[in-house]
Amino acid sequence: MTHAAATFDARYVNRLTLVPVLGVGAVLGGFGLALFAPSAASGSRLGDGSFVAIATALSCALTLSLLPMARRAAGVRGAWAVALSLGAQGLFPVFSAAVKLGDPYIASHWRCGTGDVAFVLVAPMVAAAMGVIALLTARFGLPRVGAGAARAVRALAMAVLAGSLAVAGLGAARVAQRPAARDYLAQIPLAGTVPAVTVRPAMAPRIDVVGRALVWRQCDVENGCELRLRAPDLSRESIDGRMVRVGAGALRVRSDERTDLVLFEGEVALGGTVAFRKSAASPVDVSWRTLADVAAPPTAWLASALAGLAMALLVWARGGASARALSRWRNAREATLTEHGAVTFGEDLPAAKVQGEAKAPVGPVLVLDDASATHLRAMATVPAASLRAGTQRDLAEEIALADGGRYVLAATVAAWSVAPLALTVLR
Repeated sequence: MTHAAATFDARYVNRLTLVPVLGVGAVLGGFGLALFAPSAASGSRLGDGSFVAIATALSCALTLSLLPMARRAAGVRGAWAVALSLGAQGLFPVFSAAVKLGDPYIASHWRCGTGDVAFVLVAPMVAAAMGVIALLTARFGLPRVGAGAARAVRALAMAVLAGSLAVAGLGAARVAQRPAARDYLAQIPLAGTVPAVTVRPAMAPRIDVVGRALVWRQCDVENGCELRLRAPDLSRESIDGRMVRVGAGALRVRSDERTDLVLFEGEVALGGTVAFRKSAASPVDVSWRTLADVAAPPTAWLASALAGLAMALLVWARGGASARALSRWRNAREATLTEHGAVTFGEDLPAAKVQGEAKAPVGPVLVLDDASATHLRAMATVPAASLRAGTQRDLAEEIALADGGRYVLAATVAAWSVAPLALTVLR
């Protein structure tokens, strides 16, 4: 039975819908395995964002491992099913990267947990919901994708591939030209030092001038000091705004005009450093988003993007080999395979006996031209390997689906892999 004829066959459709179900396990497995990677946990080898990079690459690799099984089960639509199962889980790289971009390098406020906790709790439910959507699409949509739709989606996939390459190139340029976020913070110049305070009961606020900013500290014996920042040209109301609690020891002050940040280092309860937005005179948590205009994207995300593009190229090349294998049947002669193992060609050629066990079912078949011309005239036989089920119209649809499937799957892998990097360069 041809894949066109099998479109509404129950067993064929059931095999097709199995792929997105397995895809849910592949994506969850990739993110689960990344939790046990030492470099993802410590960030010491790949740097910031290493968990996202490892999880993204593993999820793509595990999902692509389903491709041989999908092709055996669903033929030329197998690649489409794998692409659908991966694309349906596209929220994973986007959401995990967004969470990481919001994690502060400098926390100036007390935080109850991190976004990672929410991600771990919500991820299985999101994966299951999107898996159901992918399953329904595979069940009712993929069997009805024809040659025309395949060509239209192929054009869209080519645009996605081009965009993914552009994002990777832009990301590579920024990694080469800009320092990493932590390195940038370490390079902010020292503006001065706020001296230590000898705390006494009922003491007046201590005011120090560092650069162009006034540093106010209200200290008491029990609670330490309340630190506030005020620029000279702001009104007094800003003095009584938000504050950060620090110790009474000396504080090193770093000031950066490009990011409008003032950093205080020393006896600080929140990790040893707090940051203020100088123009607003208020504490601020410094994450990658705060430094987006001056810092490079995480190097690990560029590495995972390049790895994903390599996987996409491999998928595209192997899919091209499959499409070329189908194309050799373009010059085949249409015939009919009978119940008695004979091939009839109509009036222009006599019937021929199939030599060997034919894998094609009874009905329309294609016979390679060399077999129909040479073997038929010499021995009136056709090798079983020279038969293929279907008509030329079925073949044209399969070639279009195979060619479109390789572009769709390659584009899905590429987009999945560059998604974290795209959040940093397309803003």
